[in-house]
Amino acid sequence: MQISSSDIVLQVSPLGAELTSFLVRGQQLLWQADPQFWRRHAPILFPIVGKVFNNTYHVDGQPYHLPQHGFARDSLFQLINQSPTELELQLSASPDTLKVYPYPFTLTAHYQLCQSVLTCRWTVHNPGSRPLYFQLGAHPAFNFLDFAPQNPIYGYLQFYRQGTPVHQLTVTRLSASGHATDQTYTLSLADGILAVTPQLFQHDALVLEGSQADRVVLLDRHRRPYLQTTFQAPVLGIWSPVAAPFCCIEPWYGRTDPEGFAADISQRAHIQCLPPQHSFTFTYTIQAL
Repeated sequence: MQISSSDIVLQVSPLGAELTSFLVRGQQLLWQADPQFWRRHAPILFPIVGKVFNNTYHVDGQPYHLPQHGFARDSLFQLINQSPTELELQLSASPDTLKVYPYPFTLTAHYQLCQSVLTCRWTVHNPGSRPLYFQLGAHPAFNFLDFAPQNPIYGYLQFYRQGTPVHQLTVTRLSASGHATDQTYTLSLADGILAVTPQLFQHDALVLEGSQADRVVLLDRHRRPYLQTTFQAPVLGIWSPVAAPFCCIEPWYGRTDPEGFAADISQRAHIQCLPPQHSFTFTYTIQAL
């Protein structure tokens, strides 16, 4: 499925309602899913973000099993509406989802283009009679411009919060198996800028909790900005495979579990609780600069 504006041609797959192309004035800025590094482009993370310990979580004392980042990214969404500049797709609970996630839900993905800006709006609705517990996150991967693996710096990220460059990031350290720990470390930034080097992700993603940024700008090796994302989310993930030609900028309402976590889903970090017959909307933008 395709929509376009004066600056952008956007393609979206019904599988996962996933962005598959973000072509800006003829230049592809979205990672094209080369399986050598990562076989996805920009998956939707639902109903969990990250991992549940041993792929197992509990609802009212009963165990259920989910893979990392949940099932939405591998589910077929139905097209609800399409115009030249907008797309709307929807995923609803089914007998298959209820076996692994015992909640009725609808998840609607709405994409809208206006000149150089893509607005992504995802809405979770609870049609059931009890609270709905879930996490929701974005995982778009953006190409580095003029990437060369021998370069000591692939590009730069510039972090802002409320219009001001961020001068320090506090990172939640992950275990060797990719689970959260209670340890943190800090990264000091000059003018909000962090260099992306081959070593930056050697210990997995950078997990930034506590709404530390609401805008991230991607710059090339000459520090020229070419793309930015804006969002309001309690957690931000930054990730790339080692020596890969792209970087993921991931606003999350959720986070991976700690080692050994076995409490109820309602106790997961950054879990969202949606009352019956209510909706939750998460919006973020991607803008070509």
